[in-house]
Amino acid sequence: MRTAKSTRVKVDEQLFFLTAERGKKLLAEILRKEFNLSTTSCAILSYLKDGKTSVQKLAAGILAQQSNVSQRINFLVKKKMLCKIANRVDRRTVEIELTKIGRDFLRKFEKSKAKKMEKLDNFLSSSELKKLDKILRKLNCSMGKFCAENKINLNFLKI
Repeated sequence: MRTAKSTRVKVDEQLFFLTAERGKKLLAEILRKEFNLSTTSCAILSYLKDGKTSVQKLAAGILAQQSNVSQRINFLVKKKMLCKIANRVDRRTVEIELTKIGRDFLRKFEKSKAKKMEKLDNFLSSSELKKLDKILRKLNCSMGKFCAENKINLNFLKI
């Protein structure tokens, strides 16, 4: 008896990464034009909306090199969007926190980002958006399982 051989459809890897990279570059260009900030600066501000943290945790949380994060933090401190606070327990450790200017900027940024996402969402129908959301959630979950199976620690990511 002959069994039907199933052919599994594969995702075009190049298209997958191209789409992700294009999205990243589009966001970077919008941030540069509208807010005169880098994606790293905005990632830092967004990460800090939940409260203060150390430079090390911040760098790990936004998947950036600590030296680059330190440079961006100094830039944002000069713009009065962040402040540095000495840790009360360990004075060698510095914690970073949003200032009122930083929180106000973040609210403006989040509003603008939501409007831009809404424009992008208009390219897809409601059912397509639901499918895309479901697929992205499933993909994110699968990546989490893959990381666990391969002992890759990405638990620090805030999603």
